[in-house]
Amino acid sequence: MAEELETRAKRLVEENNGVKKVALSYSGGLDAAVIGMLLQSAGFIVVPVVVNLGQQSDFARIEKNARAMFGSCIIVDARAHLIENCIRGIKANCGVFGHVNMGGLSRPVLARVVCEEARKNGCQAIAHGASGTGNDHLTMENSLRVLAPDLRIIAPVRDLDLKRDESLAYAKKKKLPTNLARAEKFSADENLWARCFRQGSTIDPEEPLPEEAYKWTVSPQKAPDKGADIEIEFENGVPIIAVINGKRHTGAACPACRAPRTRKIGSHYKRIGCKTLS
Repeated sequence: MAEELETRAKRLVEENNGVKKVALSYSGGLDAAVIGMLLQSAGFIVVPVVVNLGQQSDFARIEKNARAMFGSCIIVDARAHLIENCIRGIKANCGVFGHVNMGGLSRPVLARVVCEEARKNGCQAIAHGASGTGNDHLTMENSLRVLAPDLRIIAPVRDLDLKRDESLAYAKKKKLPTNLARAEKFSADENLWARCFRQGSTIDPEEPLPEEAYKWTVSPQKAPDKGADIEIEFENGVPIIAVINGKRHTGAACPACRAPRTRKIGSHYKRIGCKTLS
């Protein structure tokens, strides 16, 4: 199967004539590792770009693995920019099914950083791991087309019609340094604002997610018996002060510095009551 996938990947060279160097939006997960190696096997020079959007990832490990596979790795902290987008989204009531759209806020930030690094490193194309389903590939590619109309866009998962089992088999065959045990169960997309799951256990509604999927929360059996109070003060729609169990936190100027603290408190409780004063 590995040889067949690499043969399919050579089509990308024919479809992207003149492209030698590709900036890869790299998370360290299964899809990023597989498409990076497929691009490299096809003859492209791969420049992995890791964007810190507040995900609880081991960036040192991700960088080590990326350098082992591709010889380089760029890590950019874009948390402040994501927070700015979140604030604008909240003010504009940018919602989907009653929630602020996670991908709609984070993908433009991701695209901007990858575009900037692609130009700095002389890349002729940008590659990402979104599939052809859902809104993510549309949000990502629309952002890339606006920000970098001069660069080619390569989406191997979609363009090569990569199946999850094919990616898993390829990663095992090539011994790619990624968390295969977790990838077989689910795929997580995480940033400061939200965490969502895809693939694996999420496909079958009768199969519950494994306990390890709930990284931000605890099960009801482990939740505290005593409640907690969190008060957040806003100024012009921007959170500026958080009072947690009577203790006032102002943190740094960037609200991103306070989000993990309030999220950690809220994640331990089964029910959250909110009151809005206008």
